[in-house]
Amino acid sequence: MACKKRVRYLDVVIAVESAYEQRYTSQHAEQTKQFLDLRDKWRENAQRITSA
Repeated sequence: MACKKRVRYLDVVIAVESAYEQRYTSQHAEQTKQFLDLRDKWRENAQRITSA
């Protein structure tokens, strides 16, 4: 465990994962936008139904 702390293992893992996520999101921007729009629509519909 000391070695992981010394080389800042967790910081590196988080940075790499973040870079992968950003790359994927930018390469699939249209799909990401469609998903987020659909998610928002689901939320709106659920809120409308539950408040009726």
